[in-house]
Parts: sequence; structure tokens; C-alpha cells
Amino acid sequence: MTTMEDADLAALTVLLSPERLGSLNALTGNVSAAVELHQETLRLGAALMNVTASIEIALRNAICENLAQHFGAAGWLLAPPAPFHWKEAEANKIKQALESARRGEY
Repeated sequence: MTTMEDADLAALTVLLSPERLGSLNALTGNVSAAVELHQETLRLGAALMNVTASIEIALRNAICENLAQHFGAAGWLLAPPAPFHWKEAEANKIKQALESARRGEY
């Protein structure tokens, strides 16, 4: 843990809800340690988000690849094999996702 300046500690204390700060204070025994625990929890959450996002992308890609092999069609999402067909709302979501992905390339 890092040592926090008094001004930073005061500012974070004001920003945290009394419920959150109270429960963290009960765990740590003092406000300074409670705020520091809160900050460590945020850092841990940010680190875990990178792992979670990578797992989600890998899982999504694996599912897509398996469905392409199962259907025998690499473009199954854009042109679903019979007897499947997308409802209008689903087709619109796919179109929006493609447009968003294309914008993200530039």
C-alpha cells in the first residue's frame, strides 16, 4: 500500500458513500486504511477486467469458429444456414456491430 497525502485522503473520504466507507472502516479500524483498501480494491478490479475481457474475446472467437465448422460456413453469422434465419432486430444488431467494428478499424 502507498501512503496517501492528507488532502487526498480528505477528498476521497468525501467522495465515498458513508455505507461503503463505514464497512471498510469496520474491516480496517481507521479511515486512512479504509480509503487505502478501497483504492486497492479498485486497482484489483481494473487488473481483473483485463483478464476477463481477454477470456471473453477468446471464448467468443472459439464459439464462432466452432459454429463455422459445425455449419460448414465461415460466414454463418451474416448468412445463417437453413433452417436458421435472423429476426429483423437480430439482423439490425449484427449490421450495427459490423458498422461499429469498421469504424473501430480507422
